[in-house]
Amino acid sequence: MLRGKLVGLVADGVASGTLDDKAIDATLQEMTAAAEARDPAVVDGLTRLHAGLSPDQRKSMAQTIAQGISSLAGQSKTEREQLQRRVDSLTANVGLTPEQTARVKSDILDGYKQFAPELNDEAATRQKQLGGLSQGFAGFYFQPTVANVTAAWDLLPKSKRLIAFARTLTGILNPSQRAQVAALIRERVNFG
Repeated sequence: MLRGKLVGLVADGVASGTLDDKAIDATLQEMTAAAEARDPAVVDGLTRLHAGLSPDQRKSMAQTIAQGISSLAGQSKTEREQLQRRVDSLTANVGLTPEQTARVKSDILDGYKQFAPELNDEAATRQKQLGGLSQGFAGFYFQPTVANVTAAWDLLPKSKRLIAFARTLTGILNPSQRAQVAALIRERVNFG
């Protein structure tokens, strides 16, 4: 719900040409606080799940988590391609001029490089967390910690990348194009 609120604020900012930084920051703080408040319940839920599983089921769960680690390892390598697809999808039918297309490529796609170290750090943290859960789940004793299940740690960087993307795109598009892109953003939140 809060993620939808944030994306709605971003879409409103794209449409109007000005992002409401105060409202966006407040929503980011709400999202982080909500995720942090949820973390102890996640730890409790995992502990209860572990206690209710047989040794074979715990081993299977550990293997499933390990498979998740493997799939995440390749994800950071395709972040740029995912960004390219998102940009292409959001700008496909808004009538970009050749100059706008060039700016989208240089300002957004090439500017992606500033986020590459952050994305690599996020992937490494995610792998470390899941690795600890995978090893722990297979064992008889299981004591997950909030550090291994936290939902808050990556919300802020991901949201900041979304905001940076929207801010840059807003500066490239004309009012009609901004309205079209904002509508697409809202549609994706409602149905994606």
